[in-house]
Amino acid sequence: MKLVIEINMTNDAFVNFRDAETARILRNLATRIDGHPHFSPGHDYALHDINGNEVGYCVVLKDKQELSIRGEWTCPSCGRVYDNTTACASDDCLSKTGGK
Repeated sequence: MKLVIEINMTNDAFVNFRDAETARILRNLATRIDGHPHFSPGHDYALHDINGNEVGYCVVLKDKQELSIRGEWTCPSCGRVYDNTTACASDDCLSKTGGK
C-alpha cells in the first residue's frame, strides 16, 4: 500500500505561517487516521486550511495502483492517461483483452 498526501500551499493561510499551517493540517490528518477502522486502499480525506478552504487530499492506494488526480485516469495495463474516464480506449490494451 501507499499513502499519498498533496497540499496546495498557495493561498492566504500559508503566506506568513507556511510551516505552522502545514503542520496543523498534518496533525489533523494524523488524528483522523489514528485508529480509523476503514483506513485501507481507496479511502481518502479532503484536507482543509485554517480558513476552511480545501487545499489538498490524502488517499490510500493499493500496490501498483496509479493515482488519479483531478479527473485523470491512468490505465494500469498500458499506462495511457485519459481525462474523466475509467476505461482504456486503446484497441491494443491488455485491459480490454483480459491480459491476453
